[in-house]
Amino acid sequence: MYAKRVAMALLAVAFMCTVSSCAVLRGGITRQTIASEYYAIAEAYSDLEKYDRAIPYYEEAAKVKNYRNAARYGLGRMYGLTGDWEKARDIFESLLKKDPKNEMLETAYSFSLVSSGKADEALPLYRAVMELHPDDPVLARNFAELQILAGEYDAALETIVAAREKFADSDVMKEFDDLEAQATAAKEPPPEQIPTDSMPKEGQTKPVAGTEKFKAVKAKEEKAKAEKAARTDESVKN
Repeated sequence: MYAKRVAMALLAVAFMCTVSSCAVLRGGITRQTIASEYYAIAEAYSDLEKYDRAIPYYEEAAKVKNYRNAARYGLGRMYGLTGDWEKARDIFESLLKKDPKNEMLETAYSFSLVSSGKADEALPLYRAVMELHPDDPVLARNFAELQILAGEYDAALETIVAAREKFADSDVMKEFDDLEAQATAAKEPPPEQIPTDSMPKEGQTKPVAGTEKFKAVKAKEEKAKAEKAARTDESVKN
């Protein structure tokens, strides 16, 4: 479905771009119409998780005023999803300056701050947003995730406990459970394995089951066990 949507939008843009380069194109087609098609292509690539391919189409759509903010927001998302959090942060910061009370932009900007190593700026910013809307469970959920991303696992667990009490009937309770599991796992890493003869030493790889090397290692282990058992029997007899 999405692939068909991309193909149709690409054909539409190709047709429009061939008829003229004027502001108002032949047949009444305008730059705004082309921008809408670029935006549709970008959204379709985003739906297909082809984030790098969506970027140039968001950039083209952003050249037209009526699509600029929406396209730049989409562009910021694509940069974030491709790991370029500094570019994402700059875009969200610019948009937020124009619309400072937009919760969606505050959320996006906060996540981009944390992901680009600026948790000390992100957490106070988002805490202020959450305190302005104390009855919104989604903001509490986002704040807990930000705390986890920032490595503040104990604080995240406190946020989750408080949210559970306050939003017991919320649809996002399952998400709080998932976040709690993440925070707990990150806070308490699995115990370190006790080395054994069968474990590879540093710089070695563990032999693959069924190979000659694996069989040789197992045979050596069995021989060592047998010799140990024989020595134990001998000491008992004596």
